[in-house]
Amino acid sequence: MKVYFLIPTRNRKEKLFACLNSIGKQTYQNIETVVVNDGSTDGTGEDLVQDFKDITVLQGDGELWWTGAMRMGVNYLLPKLMDDDFMLIQNDDTYMEPDFVQTLIDEYKSTKAIIGTAVKDKATGKLIYNAHKIVHGSFRTTVADSQEALLETDTISGRGVLIPSKVFEKIGNFSKLFPQYAADYDFFCRAKQAGFKLLVSIKAISYSTSNTPNLSKRIKLKEKISIKDVWQLFTNRRSSNNLWGSTMITLLYVPWKYKLYGILRIYLYVIKFVVVDWGVNGIKFAFKK
Repeated sequence: MKVYFLIPTRNRKEKLFACLNSIGKQTYQNIETVVVNDGSTDGTGEDLVQDFKDITVLQGDGELWWTGAMRMGVNYLLPKLMDDDFMLIQNDDTYMEPDFVQTLIDEYKSTKAIIGTAVKDKATGKLIYNAHKIVHGSFRTTVADSQEALLETDTISGRGVLIPSKVFEKIGNFSKLFPQYAADYDFFCRAKQAGFKLLVSIKAISYSTSNTPNLSKRIKLKEKISIKDVWQLFTNRRSSNNLWGSTMITLLYVPWKYKLYGILRIYLYVIKFVVVDWGVNGIKFAFKK
């Protein structure tokens, strides 16, 4: 059972190298690592070759985004995969304890499932999420209060997931339909529809080392939000509030009895954000001055 780590990266050299160092300390030995470097300009490519000679580096042009990088990595690895091998997809801004891979392998042997991992903040130890559930018609990261070692989940995020090779044989690669956000949700929803069980490990933890808020959070934290910010929030592929991704995931995978409610919630939030966060709060900010 060989495990192939697949990690996309762009201009986060220090975080990536910390992640790779934690992979190098794994007790499970049958590991190979592939990094897709999507046009980094911070010296990532050069230093990877120098400092991690046993790692395969695939070079992107800076326009792959998450999905394109994953597709490149999967296409590279597919010819190498044997029937009992795995891909383990991971973010570059993560840290793993030495027993991380061994724990996932042991849990796979008893379940034959696709297994994701709980995510904790590396700095605080706080649990960020351990499941992804359909709540009020949309997929949400949740913190399930359970004593079980493995939790059932409606989909999985792409941070620390052990995927058996047969999954790719049956459902193919990550979808171009979702260039950045939601491609992971789509992939694992398709896997579930194809008959694969989705579980999240509570014992194998992916520790997040990220301390930079994403585009959506940065916009929402602004005291004064511009019309450009509003446009970026709902259309930019870097935004987790991107309407294309959230709408398509809801249409494709939320059960019919919740689908309309889920779509309404998405667009009611847009109206609320425009009227209150941009409109009313913008007026208040103007009067402050």
